[in-house]
Amino acid sequence: MKDLVNNISKGKNLEVNLPKFGQEMMDVYYKYAAVRLAINHYTYNEMMNSRRDEINILIKDYNDIVNKGIIGTLIGEDLEAAIVKIDNIRASIIKVMKGLTSLVDILNIYEYVLNRIEYRFETDVDKKFDDDETFINVLMEYMLSGKDKALVNLRITECVRQLPLRMTKARFFELLKAGMEVYKDSEKTSVDDYIYMLTSSSMIYTDEYCKNISDDVNSIIEELEKADYSTLTKEEFVKLKEKLTYAIDLVQMIVDVYLIFVELVGDTYVMLLSAPYADKKCEERDILLKILNAESENEQEDALIALEGKQEKLYGRLSKCEYLIKDIIDNKSDLVESLMLMPLYNSLDKISILESGSRFVEFDKVIEREIAGASYIDLKYNELEAMLKDFFKEHPKQINRAVMAHVLSALPVFFNNVDEIRNYVYSSFTGCSDIAEKMACKEIFYAMMEEDGFNVVS
Repeated sequence: MKDLVNNISKGKNLEVNLPKFGQEMMDVYYKYAAVRLAINHYTYNEMMNSRRDEINILIKDYNDIVNKGIIGTLIGEDLEAAIVKIDNIRASIIKVMKGLTSLVDILNIYEYVLNRIEYRFETDVDKKFDDDETFINVLMEYMLSGKDKALVNLRITECVRQLPLRMTKARFFELLKAGMEVYKDSEKTSVDDYIYMLTSSSMIYTDEYCKNISDDVNSIIEELEKADYSTLTKEEFVKLKEKLTYAIDLVQMIVDVYLIFVELVGDTYVMLLSAPYADKKCEERDILLKILNAESENEQEDALIALEGKQEKLYGRLSKCEYLIKDIIDNKSDLVESLMLMPLYNSLDKISILESGSRFVEFDKVIEREIAGASYIDLKYNELEAMLKDFFKEHPKQINRAVMAHVLSALPVFFNNVDEIRNYVYSSFTGCSDIAEKMACKEIFYAMMEEDGFNVVS
């Protein structure tokens, strides 16, 4: 494979090497997907035991494809029909996941709000943690510790999200505009995706499918929307907190199920796409069939032993070569077309996306490659600003602060030096007169530090 890649990169003997490279890549992808499918079969069985009603039809259709297209052998129009069917299943999963993502974002906002109320119902809360000055020193040390700049930035953005938010709306919009201007040299699609993320995480946009996930979760969100967070009694708080926890756990369980399912669907999709080109008489498929047809866990375990190390080996081969697929399609399309290899390379392109970890990429999404530019950023900012202002008018300050905190944490780090970070942290705490909120924030930060293994003495 290495020689093939080198020769194609140098433009040598392409009439022979392009079909040979395509064929070998299909073989590797087929085997890699078969191994992943085999290994994930245990997880699949667990999913079958805990699945929800709304996924039953998809699983039935998926099993039918596996029985006919993986255990059996489909060709021609039957194989094409199976590919269309698996693509439809994948599209259905993506639709559900968009709804679930909206639910997660909504529940995150309300969790943020309730966390900051909890200490309102305790006595002597100001004595539970360090004084502000001591705490700020500890927090600064935590945020800036280590040499990994990406980790430091991650800690800073998370701290921005969790700190008491005491900022004028004018300053908030100033930071938002500056943060968006960073994207002026990006493609329009990247900007649109970023705006989508900001609006989703801040509850401005909610996917229409989110109300189809769970009636229980919908009713809990309605209660959270109607609650008066300034006058909540302890009893009302406890009930809301319990319901929120239930909703978060339920949504997470559903998310986990679909994350498992999309992995299975993705690898099955790869096997179907590569089937016309790959050598199906391979050890990897034989082991997969043994696992799929096994009558006991012992039989499955015996078969799995033979797969040890295969996934890593196959992935190693793929990772060194798959970059060339896109290069061939983009720069040698005329020759690929003349050799009648375009169907093969289009399938390889789709396969490489499926196996890249981007399980929820939408293949039919139009990608706007044009650079955004300052005027496009201004347009999108003005739209976002108007939506946020309307949202702020309709919601109480507790919700608005939560939304502002989530938006700020999604912006590029807006501090230029350590002094600016310290001043931001200091003003957040000194500007917060709500002792209960301060204590809640300190508890959240100490929990973060402990989880990160940061040695805190408090």
